[in-house]
Amino acid sequence: MQPLNDTIIVKPDPVVKHPLLILPDEEVFTGTVVAVGPGKRRPDGRREPMWVSPGDRIQYSGTVDKQHDGMLLMKNGDIIGLVS
Repeated sequence: MQPLNDTIIVKPDPVVKHPLLILPDEEVFTGTVVAVGPGKRRPDGRREPMWVSPGDRIQYSGTVDKQHDGMLLMKNGDIIGLVS
């Protein structure tokens, strides 16, 4: 599947629950970028650059809820950071 505009397809990492770990109100998850759209179109017709590319490992918040075939669909702005 080829995403459009600033949509990103991410394969989420398995979530490991630790019985003694206290998490904040908004959990942070990791995953691997599978596909990236060309970027959101600006009013002048140019595209905004995307922050990630396929293969990058990212962190995102637990508020992303759009799923398709086990993959997450998110926007460029939903990414919290890159995982090294």
